[in-house]
Amino acid sequence: MKKKQITLNEYSYLFIGDKDEGKNKAVNKQSFDELEAFVLKNGDSVQFLKIGQNKRHKFIQAQNYVGVIQTKDGTTIEILPKIQNVDEERSKKILIRMLKTLKKSPFK
Repeated sequence: MKKKQITLNEYSYLFIGDKDEGKNKAVNKQSFDELEAFVLKNGDSVQFLKIGQNKRHKFIQAQNYVGVIQTKDGTTIEILPKIQNVDEERSKKILIRMLKTLKKSPFK
């Protein structure tokens, strides 16, 4: 199976599908089901992912979290900070700059 990388902005959501819808991103059923099971199993301790439903989709929304999640099938989900009117590449640069300012950070 081909590995897939998805870039998602914080507060946007993932849904099962083949085609992205604006800032909301389509993911395969296997990856979605795995993330959903993780959220349901861990309940309140996983406050950065929220399961929801709208008229079109069941979805998983990233909240108050930036980082990377990888599913067992190799799908990598990169969650970037929500920064208004900024493209993906600029958002990545801002995140890296934010991480560099942390004191006593485990990052290099």
